[in-house]
Amino acid sequence: MNRHYYFFPEINKNSGYGHFFRVIKYSYYLRGKIFFILKSKISKNLMYQLKSKKIGFISLKNLKQIKKSNSYLVIDSYSTIPRTLKKIKFRKIFLISDKKPIKNKSDVIVDHTFGRKIKFYDKEISNGIKCFVGVNYFPFGIK
Repeated sequence: MNRHYYFFPEINKNSGYGHFFRVIKYSYYLRGKIFFILKSKISKNLMYQLKSKKIGFISLKNLKQIKKSNSYLVIDSYSTIPRTLKKIKFRKIFLISDKKPIKNKSDVIVDHTFGRKIKFYDKEISNGIKCFVGVNYFPFGIK
């Protein structure tokens, strides 16, 4: 069965496109169908970049397109994800984070902050969340 990966990056005037470009890099490591869930429109240039990498788009207003079996959600946002997205049952939820407090429920946290120690996530680990911490988890070297 083909896996479906849904990325929800934070894109707004305050955070810019940093989260967006970071998850694009992570998506290159995955085999399966890749989709970006977008809250708002993005530039035509960015849209072209994604389409050239065979990445699909789903509007936050049209979540019915999400395949519920064998689907994974990757969140890269400091904000709480929308309630409509929380209602969908994903096989696993990954959170890319470098900041606390953690506002989104997840099964896995990836934090590639330089010098960060796993101890930073003691509470999350004790709650059963798998944590991958350090620069080894940053998506270097893929174009």
